[in-house]
Amino acid sequence: MTTHNSGNDIQRYEQKLRSSFASSILIVKEETPLGTCAVQATEMIDSYLHDAAHFAKDDDIVNWLASLGYAHGWLSATVFLGYVQAELFDLPDISSLDSQYHSRLCEKKERYDMMLSCALRSIQIAPVSGSPLWKAADEIYRRIERELLYSRTQSEENALLTISCAYGILDFGVRAGLYQIVDQAHLFTTESNVF
Repeated sequence: MTTHNSGNDIQRYEQKLRSSFASSILIVKEETPLGTCAVQATEMIDSYLHDAAHFAKDDDIVNWLASLGYAHGWLSATVFLGYVQAELFDLPDISSLDSQYHSRLCEKKERYDMMLSCALRSIQIAPVSGSPLWKAADEIYRRIERELLYSRTQSEENALLTISCAYGILDFGVRAGLYQIVDQAHLFTTESNVF
């Protein structure tokens, strides 16, 4: 495998994501239930970005990439659901990582693929059928299914990023009350096991 370019790709991606998050605006009132959810989401995004910086410093490039994907997913979901206003962008194309990372990258990608597949089977849409929130939940669920299938056609690097982002979107959907967890709650960062 190559290459020296992958770290630069991820660094540019991180800078762009941090800029998007830094300029984001909360568009719901903090003192409302929606505001509480939005604040918790921004705390999660900030936490994932903090983790990413730690992993980058330790040259843990695989977890660096995954953490950025999660942060991107949470931010995308908050914008889609109308909690936050931010300038979003598509996931970048990451160059192949150096061969020293290949086994860890493959293991993590396969594990995340399995976890996200299980997560999709462990939830059901919570809002009443036909309501605007039901439609949002259905759209997110279908998007995650598509992203998971698409990731299986990508390089290991880009697949990990796609899966991590998709998982972040789904995770926030659970936090926002769009889904009821019916099995394997440990797969989600619910309030009870995070805050």
